[in-house]
Amino acid sequence: MTEKNGGCWGSRLKWMSRGEGSKYLYEPFEAAAKLETHKQVTDERWIGLERRLDTIEKALERLEKRLWLAVYGVVAFVLTRGVMSLLELTQDAV
Repeated sequence: MTEKNGGCWGSRLKWMSRGEGSKYLYEPFEAAAKLETHKQVTDERWIGLERRLDTIEKALERLEKRLWLAVYGVVAFVLTRGVMSLLELTQDAV
C-alpha cells in the first residue's frame, strides 16, 4: 500500500501540493493580507474624510464671515436711522 502511493510522505506531499490541506496552514497568511488591504483602504478613506471635513470647515468659516458682515450691516443701518431721527428732532426743535 505504501509503495503504490510513493510512501507515506510521498502521498502527503502530493496532497499538500494540490492546494488542499488544513485551512489553518494557509489561513493566517490570507488573513494578514486581508488585514493589510483593509488597513490601506481605511487609511485612504480617512484621508478623504479629513479632506472633506477641511473643505466643510473652510466653507463654514466663509459663511460665518458673511453672517457677521450681515449683522454689522443691520446694526449700522439701525444706528444710522437712529442718528437721522435724532438729527431731525433737533432740527425741528430749533
